[in-house]
Amino acid sequence: MGLWTFSLSPGQEPCPMPKNKYKDEMPKKAYDPDKYVRDYQIDNPSGKGRKSTLTPEIHEAVIAGVKKGNYITTVVDALGIPRGTYLNWRYKGKSTPIHDDQGNIIGEEYPDDIYGNFVRDLMQAVAHSEMEAVTALESHFEKDWRAAAEFLSRKFPERWNPKAVVEMTGADGGPIQVEDKRESLYAQLDRIIDTTKEIEQGAEVLEAEVLDEDSDTDPEPANGPQQLSMGLDLDED
Repeated sequence: MGLWTFSLSPGQEPCPMPKNKYKDEMPKKAYDPDKYVRDYQIDNPSGKGRKSTLTPEIHEAVIAGVKKGNYITTVVDALGIPRGTYLNWRYKGKSTPIHDDQGNIIGEEYPDDIYGNFVRDLMQAVAHSEMEAVTALESHFEKDWRAAAEFLSRKFPERWNPKAVVEMTGADGGPIQVEDKRESLYAQLDRIIDTTKEIEQGAEVLEAEVLDEDSDTDPEPANGPQQLSMGLDLDED
């Protein structure tokens, strides 16, 4: 397939390209360099990019709330941080396991940026809150034995929190046999239906017999006694 070539004859000028008549009417965007600078230079040494919402004030507020024993979701909700934003911080700062020569995990390493520092401090704050709670509970051991019992039952449940286990078995320790009673229930239901039909038929027969007996007897004339009295009166006259 050949290439198309164009040539201009002597004295012919090339066709001018069309101009965008709306180009001058389009608004120009102002460039704001401060908008694209991060708060932490360690996260982006070049100093360019979208501004991070994980500021030092937010970092300290979240860690302080978790150290007091609050759930992390409660802390971020109270500070007005969207949960999606918090999860994004956790994802960016997640740790990477460190393995030895045999492939065993011997530690973990966090990213060297604001998100790695945030996740590492968050894990330490959770552990700190647990230690503070245990210390507060231990302070009541001598005053109230129930505090010690509660601690032991939760810390060592296999030894200090015995639970009764009830095991149900069938005969001679075998499995429990489950009998299907549906067939017998269906049979009882059929018998009840048949009995009901017989009772209804007997009631219809009895009602028909009663009606036949009433039709065989002659009813007393409605004007019989009046005619008799009238006849007696005529005879007396």
